Amino acid sequence: MPILKFVCSSTKPKVKKLLNELSSVLKDGDKFEMRMKSKSGKTKTFEVGFSRTKYKDEDAALLILREITQRKKMELALRKSERNYRLLVETTSDWVWEVDEKMCFTYSNPNCFEIIGYKPNEIIGLTPFDFMSSPEAEKKVSVIYRKIERKVPFHSVSNVYIHRDGREVISETSGVPILGKRGKLFGYRGIDRNITERKRAEKDSELLIIQLKEAFKKIKTLSGLVPICAKCKKIRDDKGFWNGVEKYVTEHSDAVFTHGLCNDCAVDLYPSVYTKSKPEI
Repeated sequence: MPILKFVCSSTKPKVKKLLNELSSVLKDGDKFEMRMKSKSGKTKTFEVGFSRTKYKDEDAALLILREITQRKKMELALRKSERNYRLLVETTSDWVWEVDEKMCFTYSNPNCFEIIGYKPNEIIGLTPFDFMSSPEAEKKVSVIYRKIERKVPFHSVSNVYIHRDGREVISETSGVPILGKRGKLFGYRGIDRNITERKRAEKDSELLIIQLKEAFKKIKTLSGLVPICAKCKKIRDDKGFWNGVEKYVTEHSDAVFTHGLCNDCAVDLYPSVYTKSKPEI
């Protein structure tokens, strides 16, 4: 049925002219989109397929219309979502990236420059391992490729990159697989976060703990019950040997003995010199 039957009389000449112009430039199989109002007044979008034909022995155009209003709304929402995603990715402080199934970069936000000193266009087609030392790359290749073979995410993997200026940068990496409908792996999408300062602080803390432990080992204290002989006053050590008080205390503390005489002993040893009233020496 001729499409002009669905066009109001006032606009029929304009539409006919437009169709003639289209038929002069379109080829069989071409498609284009057009918006029309339905009987209810709602505007709908259609995909129009064009092909040449005959109608009552005259050249005519066969138009096949397929409503795509909902699809266009979804495409618009997807574009908006992608714009929001890109805006978030471009402004985050983390390095956001995508790689293909061979771990070659296909996308990177600008923050790769903050971590490794290279711009996004300089790393496309390269792999993360190209920015590591050989030993580090060999170690990480075995870890990451085991994840790739199983098509599973990886979380908080610590990498040591070599910055463009030659210094080492420690990064924490997490990624998730990009899978097709049938489970085919197309690559990974993930982020890197610079944790160099955090690692340095952790190392300093570990060193401080070691130093404190060594210092505590040198501190000797006496505590708890001390087994002492009621008669000779020798003290039994942890190995079962009896030692004099001086030896035991010296080995188990930082006390240093000085020797003198109490009043009683001074009188006993030197009765001609000391009396009970004399003070302790």
